[in-house]
Amino acid sequence: MRMKSRHWRATALSSRTHSPNLARRSGWAFIAASLIAAIPQSALAADASRDIVDYFRIYYARQASNSSALQFISDAASAHTSADQLLNPAPSHAVIVDRKNGYLQIDDSSGLDQILTMALYRKPDGSALIVVGTSDCDDACDFSVQFFGPAVDGLRAVDSARVLPAVSASQFIKAGHPMPKAVAGIEPKIDYVPARAGTDLALKPWYGYEAEAQMDAATRSAIQNLTLRWDRNKGVFATAPVR
Repeated sequence: MRMKSRHWRATALSSRTHSPNLARRSGWAFIAASLIAAIPQSALAADASRDIVDYFRIYYARQASNSSALQFISDAASAHTSADQLLNPAPSHAVIVDRKNGYLQIDDSSGLDQILTMALYRKPDGSALIVVGTSDCDDACDFSVQFFGPAVDGLRAVDSARVLPAVSASQFIKAGHPMPKAVAGIEPKIDYVPARAGTDLALKPWYGYEAEAQMDAATRSAIQNLTLRWDRNKGVFATAPVR
């Protein structure tokens, strides 16, 4: 992973008020409203008629006013770039859209070293759990995972504790291997990577730049990713043998 300095790009928001914070909030609210207005009505229809692109349009409109959104998402929203335009490959980012399997990924690694992956995990009744995993390694690596259920007017957040099992640092060490001294006492950050087929969720540990840089072959060979299996009948992820 590359270490780079973050280059923040300022967005000018004009206002007659004397409050910069109010002006900023008003500007983002206007951007979010315009993005929501641009969503086709079909994307707001019943869950069964929505696909991964419809859900991304709704998610993107929500992220426009989210201060913790990935920088390339914020930059695109401030430039009034539509969701469909963002899903077009560009020199700064690669895009995968697999509507059949309910999967998309935007890889901005050539610019900000940020990746957004979204996937649908279907249930027997045809409804879906929408999983969004993000990776931000523009500076120090940060990872996040969000879960959503369909709602009449868009998406509703689902508490991760309802769909994820508890995971400990020891589960990232292969069976038969002792905890390597190089990572002992380190609680790894976890990169959640949705599967393209909507069957598994990969959890990849990251121990920080210093530990990763100094890790020898023996330590690295003892570490494994964790694969969670999607139990579509229960609508939750469960620990599964690593493949």
